[in-house]
Order: sequence, then C-alpha cells, then structure tokens
Amino acid sequence: MKLIRYGVIVMLLLFSAGHSFAQKFTVGVYQNPPLIAMDEEGKPYGFFIDILEYIADEEGWELKYVVYNFDEGMEALKSGEIDILPDIGHSESREQFISFNNATLLTNWAEVYVNEDEDYTYDDIMDLHGTKIGAQESDFFLYNPKTGLLSLFAELGIEASIVHLSSYDEVLGQLSDEEIQIGLVSKVYADFNAEEFDVIKTPIAVAHVSLRYAFSKDSVIASVIPIVDRHIVAMLNDHNSIYYDAEKKFLNPSTDSFIPNWLWKVLLALAVGVVALGSVNIVLQAQVKRKTAELEKANRELLRSERQARLAAVTIEASKDIGFWFKPRQPFIQVNQAAIDLLGYSKKELLNMVPRTLLASEEDKKSIDGFGHKGWDGHLRLESKFRTKQGNIMIVELSLDRISFEGEEYICGFARDISKRVESEAALIKSEERLQLALQAANEGLWDLDFSTGLISFDDRFVESLGYQQNELTPLRDTWRNLMHPDDVGLVDEQFAKSLQDENTLFSIEFRLKNNDGIYVWFLFHGKITQFNEAGEPTFATGTIVNINDLKITLQENEQLLFNLQERNKELRCLYKVSQLIADQSNTIEDVVRGTINVVRNSMQHPDFTHVRISLDSGLFNSDEFKESEWKMSSDIITAEGKLGELMIYLDARAVTIEEDPFSEEEHKLVDALGKQLGNMIDAKNAEHKVVASILETEDRERKRISKEIHDSLGQTLSAISLNMDMVSKQSDSLGTKAKEKFTKTVDLLHLAIAESRSISHNLLPVTLDDFGYVVAVENMLESIGDSANIQFTFYSNLGDSRLSENIELSLFRITQEAVNNIIKHASATTVTIQLMHYDDVAILTIEDNGKGFDAKSVDENRKFGLNSMRNRAMSVHGTFTLDSQIDKGVIITVHVPLKVNADENTVG
Repeated sequence: MKLIRYGVIVMLLLFSAGHSFAQKFTVGVYQNPPLIAMDEEGKPYGFFIDILEYIADEEGWELKYVVYNFDEGMEALKSGEIDILPDIGHSESREQFISFNNATLLTNWAEVYVNEDEDYTYDDIMDLHGTKIGAQESDFFLYNPKTGLLSLFAELGIEASIVHLSSYDEVLGQLSDEEIQIGLVSKVYADFNAEEFDVIKTPIAVAHVSLRYAFSKDSVIASVIPIVDRHIVAMLNDHNSIYYDAEKKFLNPSTDSFIPNWLWKVLLALAVGVVALGSVNIVLQAQVKRKTAELEKANRELLRSERQARLAAVTIEASKDIGFWFKPRQPFIQVNQAAIDLLGYSKKELLNMVPRTLLASEEDKKSIDGFGHKGWDGHLRLESKFRTKQGNIMIVELSLDRISFEGEEYICGFARDISKRVESEAALIKSEERLQLALQAANEGLWDLDFSTGLISFDDRFVESLGYQQNELTPLRDTWRNLMHPDDVGLVDEQFAKSLQDENTLFSIEFRLKNNDGIYVWFLFHGKITQFNEAGEPTFATGTIVNINDLKITLQENEQLLFNLQERNKELRCLYKVSQLIADQSNTIEDVVRGTINVVRNSMQHPDFTHVRISLDSGLFNSDEFKESEWKMSSDIITAEGKLGELMIYLDARAVTIEEDPFSEEEHKLVDALGKQLGNMIDAKNAEHKVVASILETEDRERKRISKEIHDSLGQTLSAISLNMDMVSKQSDSLGTKAKEKFTKTVDLLHLAIAESRSISHNLLPVTLDDFGYVVAVENMLESIGDSANIQFTFYSNLGDSRLSENIELSLFRITQEAVNNIIKHASATTVTIQLMHYDDVAILTIEDNGKGFDAKSVDENRKFGLNSMRNRAMSVHGTFTLDSQIDKGVIITVHVPLKVNADENTVG
C-alpha cells in the first residue's frame, strides 16, 4: 500500500510540473488586415491569429507577440529570433531558410490596381510594358522565381520600373496620389482595404500562392509543425470549427444593417416622386444608352489605335536588327536600340536625320526616294550599304513597307547587317577556285549551302550534266527537293539532319535527281560544315557531288538478281558480299580487295583448289597458299583513267577432269562483273581520297599563310618594338618609380607576346617540317614537351637523310601531333614509342603508349574529333589508319601509306 501511495504522489508531482512548464513560442506579426494585424492597443487580431490562438489553447502553449514590418519579420524568423510567422506565402525557394506547415489555410494571389482616373485600359500583362509599378518590399508576388511578376516580365521581354514600398497601404496611397502608375497588391488585402483609396482593379492577376504558417528551422519547432497540421485538417473537415468562424468573421463580414422608421417615411415620400418621374426616366434612359454605346465604340477605337501604336514601337524595339519608322522624305519618327548601337548615333541625332542620308549609294537613295511615291507595290527589299557615324561602311539587307494609317503614309523598315555573310561568300569564292582543279580531276561538281538564307547552289558543270542551264534552276533547297526522287526525300532529310550533329567530319549522302530528260540518276553527295555562328549553329557548308549511277545500277541489278535466285546461288551471293564490302565506307581499297579474294574463292565450284590474284598499281594481292596453274580466267579492272589492274582465277589441275575450260559460264560472268565492280569502287574511293586531300590541302595552305603572316608581319613588328623598348630601357632610370614599374611590365608583356606569336606560328605549321622534314619536326616537338608531361618519349626512324613527299610528311606529322596531344591530355601514360619505318613501297607509322586505354565504341566527342582528323589525314594520302585500344592496356595507332600510289600522283616520293 505504501508503494502505491508513493507512486500516486510521484505521478501528481510530474503532472503538476508538466503544467507549470508550458511551451512558449514567440510569434511575429505585421500589418496585413484582415489576415493579421495589431490594433491601437497593441493586441493582435485577424484570421490567422484566431486559428493560432485556438491551437495554442488546445495544446497549452503560451504565445508572445512581436510587431515587425514584413521584411523584418522574415529576417527574424530566419535567424531564430522568433518561432512562428503567420500568413506567409509558400515557395520552394523560401523552404531553404524557413519551414512551413503542410496544410493550406487560404489561397491568395496578386491583383493589379490603377488610379481611378487613369484613361488607359490595362487588359493583360503586356500592357504593363514601360510603366512605373509600386510593390511591397520582398513581396512574394513580385520575386517568386516561377510565378512572380518579375519572372513573367523576363520571360515575355517586358521592361518596367519597380518602386519598392514598405506596405500595401503605401502602394495604394502612392497610386491614389498618381506617384506611380501601377500597384501590385495582395488580393485578400485589396478586397478589404482598396475602397479607401482612389483606385480601381484591372483584370490582371499573377502568382497564385498557398498561405500558411511559417516556422524557424529550429529542431524543437519542427516537432510543433505536425501538431499544427493535425488541428488545421480537423478544422477544415468540421464546418462548425473555429476556421469557418474566423473566415466568416474576417473574410465574409455580415452586410445586414438597421433602417430606422423615420428613414422608411422618407423613402416612401421619395417613392411617390420616383413614380412621377418614371415616364421621363424611360425616355432619358433610351437616350443615355444610345450615347453610352456611341462613346464606348469611340473609346474602343481610341484604345485600339493606342495599342496598335504601342505594338508598332514594341515590335521594332524587340528586333535585333536596325528598326525604324518615318514619313516619306521626312526625318525618322522612331528608331530602336539596335539602330543606336550599330550606327553609332544617339537617338536624338537619328530623329533629326532623313533616312536617305545613311545610304552610301546614290542609286539606293533614288530607290528609297521613289518608294515614297505612289505606284510602288508597298514593299521594297534590296541589299544596300549604310554609313555609320564613324564613317564605316555596313552592308545591310534593307526591307521597307509603306503603311497607310489614319489618312497618312508611313514607312516601316528593318536593316540587317550582312557584312559578315558577304565576307564569307567572298572567302568561299576563293576556296572554290582552289578546289576547282581537284574537282575537275575527280569529275565532280561543287555545291555550297547558306543556312541563314536557305540558298544552295551547284557549279555550272554539274547543272549542265543534268541537261539544264544555271538560270533555269533557282538556287533554293526546294528546287532540288522537287528534282529529287520522292522515295529519297525523307531519307536525305534524316541523314542530313544527323550529319549536322557531328560538325567535325565529312558526311556522305546518296540520292537520285531527275535530269532534263525525266530520268532519275544516282549521285553521291559529300560535304562538310565550314562555318558556325557564336551559338555553335551551322551557317555555311560546302562539298562535292559525283555521279554514281553506273555503280548504283550495278549494285541494284546484283541485288535484284540475288533476290530472284535467292542466296543458294554462290555466284550472286559473292557479288552481294563484295557489294557490302564496297558499301562499307570505312574499308579502304586494299580492305575491299583482300575481302574480295576470300569471297571469290569460296564462291567457286572447287574452293579448295581455287587460287585468286588481284593485281593493282599498288601491288599484288594473293589468296592463301597461292600458286598459278594452266587453267586460268581473268577480267580487267577498268577505271575512269583506264586499265588499273586485273582479277585472275587459277584452278589447280587436281580438280580438273576434262580438257575443256573447267570454269562455268556463271563463273565467267561473275569474274567479269567483279572486274567492273572493283573498277567502279576504285573510282569512287579515289574520288573520296581526292576530296579529303583537297579539303585538307586547302586547310594546310591557309594555316601556312596565317603562320607566315604572323611570323613575317606580326613577329617582325613585335621584334622591332622590342628593340626600340630595349633602347628606351637604357634611359628608364630617369623615370619615376611607378612609371618604371609600368615600363618594365610593358617590356615583359611584349616579350611574352613575341613568344606566343612564335608559338602560334609554329603550331600552325612548324618551320622545321618544311625545311628539314618529318623526323626533325617530331624531334623538335618532343624536345619542346621536355619533362613537363612526365612522359618518356622514344622516337625511331630508318628514314635517315631521305625525305618523303611534302603531303605525306605533313599528314604523318599532323597524325603524330594529334596522337601525342591526346596521350598527354587523356592517357595517363608514362612511356610513349613513336616509330616511322620507310620501305620501297610503303611507309609505316606506329605510335604506342602504356596508358589507361579506352573503349573506342564509347569515345567522347572531343576524342572522336581527334580520331576522325587522324583518319582523314591518312585517307588523304591513300593510307590506312588502324587503332587498337583496350582498357588499362594502352593504345596502338598504326598508319600505312603506300608510296607508289602517291608517287603516281606526281608527288615527290
């Protein structure tokens, strides 16, 4: 019994202790009636206060109130100075600094108010452009990153002046006094307070928000939030709760009123008068309605005119091109910011100028003068030249439109600066001249595409090959799409779009075009993106186009035969497999020849006794364990340049049981078809080699020219300056301390500029490569790297004092340079071995490192660009490029360059 008595006493003590130490919370309040406010006696009241105090009573909490303005309250909550701040709009950005309960008490938004005497109608957010807007400091409706007014302005390109005020009362007060044009006010606040000011509401509303209680990030306060949410959810589900009482009390006050008896008597007397005036009122109402309708119509017309004028001003201001309005033969009425920036004049200067004075051409001045007269179609478009304030000439594409408005003639114009485009076109003409000889040798046509204008043009030779004259075909993409076979249009669009994603490599597309005789002819379309804008988007492309109709017809005929006779026919299967070898653009001529030998041997009646040899200018290619015999059939390999080699089939005598020709008629036809097929393949491959070589040659010549200009012009100028500065430095003791320090720094920067110019010139085209050849150039390159890369380089060559041809040395050096750069940047290697072996008919370059290697199938874009560059370099000299790489096992790059083929092209071998 004693234990029970002591237990009861302990429980009573604990219970009394719990009640004597009730939880205490500091609550911030600011003036935002009817949701939250303080009365004249300093007592808090409002919708959020009644609900919070009810929850506090239920939980036994003590609340202490502190008065702030909105910004002060938010800062106090963030710092933990207070625990709770009611009536706060919820947002993800605010959750970084404070906490919220989960249940929404009210949904609010911001409304736009104007002065009641404002004569302009604001119907949508675009009407706020150029206005002066008053808003409460740090207001959610102004700054919310997603839905706030400033976010909407940024998204829509609207510019306005924002005036920050301390409260909604001050916003509405300044709006009443016409100190601002627009007021941004909480919807709930405005519903209860706006009528005290000379303002009216517009239809514009922004930034819907959930209003909740906000809490400090204190860990103790975090345990209170679920309790608040539990009470609020219960209140919302009970229509007799304090929530609905507070809503009726503060948000839906009763409008009942008491009318005294004496007032009823007065109203009765007035009613008699109203009846007497009723008939007169009916007549007057009809007249008022008619006049009101007329005024509303006139007002709508006036508003429409004003909106149109504002729209016209906003339209030219939004343009990045030069935009303007003027009356014929009169100064500018309106100019945009682009005109001020690009022409160099101030806005005042431009508005005092007649447009024709900007034109540098007298002929264009006459055109613009004539445009102001009647008889024109209302639109003028021409390429012209503007003279800027600094006297520079700007080539522009000028577009003018004559507009009649309220009985007067206006001209709206835009001028786009196309100086860079014109320069690009001039540079392209020079490039075309350089490529012309190579294109003639390859029997190819040249094309170019300007993405900004959509113009695509082909050279005369190609156009004439289709049976047309140049002036018969408009240089637009749609012109060529209309000539294209309908089945090829979608595929070409898809392949061309894909090629634009890989800006660093050549692309090839096959399609059919209809000639002037109505016959579709197959062509191979090669090209490369040559220019990009600042955003990295393609602006110009160029390339070649070659007739592959004969090859395509052969492939199609073989494919059709294969389809009809099925794959059991060995001869046709052979043709099909060889066609696949040819179609794989990664295969070189030698790869196709070696593959053809194996395919042909297995397609013969007696493959185990068949021996195959293919002779080309570049050498002999034999099947395994090759030997000749008396039984032989052959086919010449004919190219556009004549007979290039021969395909020979030998049959071992052990397989021959008859004295007549042991080869079947199908086998003879197969060999003849293969000879023709290989000839067409070599023509196509050689054409591709020549295009790649021509493009790389153009790039190298440009590098050489720039390198020479930097060395001979800029380098000499910097050296001369250096000599003069050295002479001046002898007298630098007479300078003051600061002047002497600046002089010394200037000399150091000059020496750095000289070193960098030499480095740039050397990287563009090392002088040692021209003067002493590949071996010395590589040795110099490795010496310049030195120990900075922490890699041990080993270089060996049996070339001795001999030299390879200029184009081979340049290609091998660029491949070596690219490989070494990749190893330094990506391989984490410690040793690198570079070896160049020179034989009578071939040069072999090997570059091997012990780095971390990589998966060639998942290589990133930067390294893919380097690999493609090396592969194109090898292709340009008829070489083959192979890469062997495994993770953690390093990389081996091997380049084979046939010397006989390059020597036959009149190079120095």
